[in-house]
Amino acid sequence: MEIFGNIIVSIITASLTFIITHYEIYKKRSTNKLEISYNKFYYPALVWGEKLNFTCTAYDNYVSQVKTRIKAYDKYVTGETKKLFSKLEESLIDHKGTVAAYEKFYKDIKHNNQKLRSEIGYIEPNYIEKFIAKSTTEKFSTVLPIIYIAYALFTYASVVYFGMNNRLTLYFVGIGAVILFILAIIFIVVAIIELINDIKIFIRRKKVVRRVRKKDLYKYK
Repeated sequence: MEIFGNIIVSIITASLTFIITHYEIYKKRSTNKLEISYNKFYYPALVWGEKLNFTCTAYDNYVSQVKTRIKAYDKYVTGETKKLFSKLEESLIDHKGTVAAYEKFYKDIKHNNQKLRSEIGYIEPNYIEKFIAKSTTEKFSTVLPIIYIAYALFTYASVVYFGMNNRLTLYFVGIGAVILFILAIIFIVVAIIELINDIKIFIRRKKVVRRVRKKDLYKYK
């Protein structure tokens, strides 16, 4: 019986060792591929985009650089990124939708950069630092649901323990409802202000593109 037990323990130990080793090898291989994707394509595309001055020539140079990297590292680029890049490249024909196409493509580049950095193991800011770095609208979007849930739970607890007609319950529900209403109004106002600012930035970039000399536009015809 003891021999049988030792055999079972040995089998379990060997199986766990194999699984852990296999997982570490697989993870290492996956990480290597992710590093190539990050270092050779997504990070360079992010840096080039940060330096873009939003002229037709700048868009042309950016697309040319990105296209060269996609050809060289095709299998390390996601299908969605390729799809958005194709739309950006097509928009250079008449520049009618270049700004919008670029915004969508660059948003995908930033998203994949953040995702790859996290998976590879780069040091990332903690939750508090990320929260502080968010826009006012994003902060409200994060906090408001938590406040609403907490308010609902406390209201339920007050009704259960003190009763619906209890003065404390009514006071808590009334004050809480007023506070939530005020926060919702503030959130809407802030969201509208940021939307207006985004629209202004979008229009300003389109004007920059239109002010480019005509000889720059001939390159895309």
